[in-house]
Amino acid sequence: MSSPTALPAPAPTDSRARWRRPPTRPLVLLILTALTVGLTAACGGGDDDSSSPTGEGGDGGGDAQAYIDAAAASMAADPEFPLDQETATCISTAVVDLLGAENLADAGVSPQEFAAAESFDVADDVPEDATARLSEALDGCDAAGAVTSLFAGELGELPPDAVACLDEQVDRQRINDAMADGFLAPSGEALEEEQSGFQDTLQTALLDAVIACPPVVTAVFLAEAPGTVTPETQACVSAVVEANPERVRSAMSGDEAAAQELGTEIGTTCAATLGG
Repeated sequence: MSSPTALPAPAPTDSRARWRRPPTRPLVLLILTALTVGLTAACGGGDDDSSSPTGEGGDGGGDAQAYIDAAAASMAADPEFPLDQETATCISTAVVDLLGAENLADAGVSPQEFAAAESFDVADDVPEDATARLSEALDGCDAAGAVTSLFAGELGELPPDAVACLDEQVDRQRINDAMADGFLAPSGEALEEEQSGFQDTLQTALLDAVIACPPVVTAVFLAEAPGTVTPETQACVSAVVEANPERVRSAMSGDEAAAQELGTEIGTTCAATLGG
């Protein structure tokens, strides 16, 4: 995925013109938005509001494996952010174990409907500690790790130290709790509120991890460099990023002035290190 903010062509008199506008924040936020919208659909099931089950989507008969297989297939087949089969199956198993296949069948919810719908009114049989229990189960599936890996992949070919930093810095508990809330959200307006909260929490958790990882910010800036990146360029950009943690945080959080200042400093400090 390319940055929505393209760098202007360098002036003919200066082939190593500075990075005039840093692409990092717009790029990361674009990816975050796409990722969280996609995962909201996965956690809620899809675009159909089926809060009143019809029972017309197939014959589940209370077979837990049928529900697990249907939900896992849906998550693994997502066209934008597919989960690997193992993680999708683990998450689906956790949700079905909590809700109960018999409860779903008694409510008239087929495996196909379960995999495709936003929510179903089966909350009467869900235990009071359902969210905490599901969050713990998601932790066992490393659901947060899978989400982080999807995010890192969308950022491009990050170096190993950047990937490792993201994995270390991301707040898994926040992501697991948000995903659990998303899976167990009720229907109607409450569902929309839960989905919005899930998106906000997930974006914040991932953005905080990016901000805490200078190698990630450095890698995304380098990907937009108007010239050949040399080892000296990498070291220079990394030094600027690490020396300006507050400016990086402000820029990544939406402060356009801070983003411009950071891009200008990187350009004026590091442009001379670029190759032809």
